[in-house]
Amino acid sequence: AKGRRASSFVMASLSALLVCTLVVQVAIQERDRIVATVPSMATWLQPVCHVFGCKISPLQQIESIVIDHSSFSKAQSDGYLLGFAVKSTALTEVAIPSLELTLTDMQDRAVIRRVFSPRELGYQSQVLSPGGEWAGAVTVDVKLTDSSERISGYRLLAFYP
Repeated sequence: AKGRRASSFVMASLSALLVCTLVVQVAIQERDRIVATVPSMATWLQPVCHVFGCKISPLQQIESIVIDHSSFSKAQSDGYLLGFAVKSTALTEVAIPSLELTLTDMQDRAVIRRVFSPRELGYQSQVLSPGGEWAGAVTVDVKLTDSSERISGYRLLAFYP
């Protein structure tokens, strides 16, 4: 009976240790989402991240980022003006994305691609508030390598690098 009791105690202790390990693992894996949802958890997760070498960053949830509208028009000889508005549909703060501009020819083939970081576009914050909007404009200089190439369209994509 004494051996069974000791065996049960060891098994219960190991089970509790495994459950605690799983909870810590999930907390580390989902740390950005947890802090975005419950900001007060940052005080608990900061020391855990310090021990395990992770960092808490704004939540990257690209499915909650929508390019509401954009425009691309000729401004000068080699310059174009890109205007855009990006909205968040998330219920929490999300990381502000970078934007990829692809200029296309008459056959919708990519001629030029350019990636803009939020800082290049004048956005100083790292996050977009719930339901928030980020609108901006930037001049894009286009140097075509072949005089026969013509810009006839564009695509704008939001993404996290």
